[in-house]
Amino acid sequence: MVNQILNVNHTLMKKHNKHALLNRPNMGNWGRSEYAILGTSCDKITAFVRAINNYIEPHLRVGYMDASHSSDSYENDRMISNTLHDNHVEMRRYEPDNTYNNRILLNDSDIQLINGNHFLAEQQIVILGSKEESLSKKTDRLSNLRYIISTSEQEEPWSFLHPFIKANTEIISTDNLDMLAKKLIAKFNNKIALNAIILAGGKSQRMGFDKSTINYHGDTQVNHLSTLLKDVCDNVYVSLRPDQDNEFDIPRIDDRFSGMGPLGGILSAFQSNTNSAWLTIATDLPFVDEDSINRLLKERDRSKIATCYIRSDSEFPDPLFTIWEPKAYQHLLSFLSMGYACPRKVLINSDVKVLQIKNDIILTNVNTEGDLKIAKRQLNL
Repeated sequence: MVNQILNVNHTLMKKHNKHALLNRPNMGNWGRSEYAILGTSCDKITAFVRAINNYIEPHLRVGYMDASHSSDSYENDRMISNTLHDNHVEMRRYEPDNTYNNRILLNDSDIQLINGNHFLAEQQIVILGSKEESLSKKTDRLSNLRYIISTSEQEEPWSFLHPFIKANTEIISTDNLDMLAKKLIAKFNNKIALNAIILAGGKSQRMGFDKSTINYHGDTQVNHLSTLLKDVCDNVYVSLRPDQDNEFDIPRIDDRFSGMGPLGGILSAFQSNTNSAWLTIATDLPFVDEDSINRLLKERDRSKIATCYIRSDSEFPDPLFTIWEPKAYQHLLSFLSMGYACPRKVLINSDVKVLQIKNDIILTNVNTEGDLKIAKRQLNL
């Protein structure tokens, strides 16, 4: 009997999790799509990054991590020193060197190019340059060799690289950096799913009944929106309060950030899947149509944290019909930590792409019975 009790207790202890099981982003040491560049001198690596960035920049944002060869050090580890230039901010601060800070540092980048002479990354690009002997002694850094860049001086891979060349390793000439850029962009884009979340967790206090159940187009508004979204998004969900019944045809994501309005639904979506971009649409937007959804998708800018619409009569973008990129999650949480639960404030104060809506009625909210009567009249109901 004692042995049985001990065995049960041991099983319970093994199942106990000390920390909450949160969905974590698929990241390496620096970000979601990182490459250490090796095989040549640091100045040649920097020149390589600048050259390939010319091809990547119109589509995605590159983060570059280098190290100084200077012996200068920042002595004041308690002071944060910033210098504002015309188009950038120069920052000097002490940070512990670890993966967590590295990811925060490069959060807003999509592709991370890392000087492999100083740092490690999950994937590697080897340039057949001047560091053959040096790299031959550091082959433990070649954990996932993805690209070999041939040069006019060295066209064939060095012999010590052969054991690290796999089926997915590609050899590309320095004359074809545009091709390499296209591959890096495609690899990143294919890695990021686009899910949709229909925000329907509000209490509809001004309306007096649940707005998500209103029938404008032959079905509940939630089911109507899911029909518009299901063919253009990987998955479609509805955001609901935990105490709210799911009367709809799509899976639910419970709002874990209660009392925070739409921000709670957006954050709950990211908490359920931090590796996806999220297209958010509020259920009280009955005029959203297929054309406005398709335009948002077509003009989406993945290098920004979000792509959104603005009305012609408004100074501010609309956060309730927006594509939020995965890197937006950190921004949303940061604003929340400062006491702001307004997703519009995040858009106003962040690097986003804003589209002028072609017809202002698309962004018209229906919140009261008076709004509902007007909307039905405009929809000929």
